[in-house]
Amino acid sequence: MEEVKIYDASGRVVGSWKDIGLYVEIPMTKMADGIYVVKAKSSSTMVEIKLVHINE
Repeated sequence: MEEVKIYDASGRVVGSWKDIGLYVEIPMTKMADGIYVVKAKSSSTMVEIKLVHINE
């Protein structure tokens, strides 16, 4: 992946990684409960995933 970004519900970037390998581990434990959008981009593909994070 060339770039992975996490956006909160208001559209602010709350996490960003560049020039990573095929996998990325996203540390969500310190993030507030809520809805997030993860966007991952490579040279030929862009993936957008919506997720709900709930701390337990």
